[in-house]
Amino acid sequence: MTLAQVKAAIDRGDDIRLYDANSLKSHLASQVQGAIWLRYDDVSVEKLPASKAATLAFYCCNPLCRASPLAAKRMRRSGYTNVWTMPAGISGWKNAGMPVVTGDRAC
Repeated sequence: MTLAQVKAAIDRGDDIRLYDANSLKSHLASQVQGAIWLRYDDVSVEKLPASKAATLAFYCCNPLCRASPLAAKRMRRSGYTNVWTMPAGISGWKNAGMPVVTGDRAC
């Protein structure tokens, strides 16, 4: 998903589950509002919605970071059918002037 698509989904109030796959330190420093921190290497179906059709979007640091693609790949293998990544990551989000929040929303 592009930055604009994620922002529009949030603004519309769509039922999108946004997961931050960055380190906890990075997550605490800045995150997309509503994002839940979830370690990319500890993503399990027990921590996600029961519905395999739920819209899940993962982001990490930037387009070179592999954490969100790895998390998304795991979810697809687990049967989730509407899984996305936001390749620009939190760096792209902030560079585009999009709002961020701080604090912990760990899963």
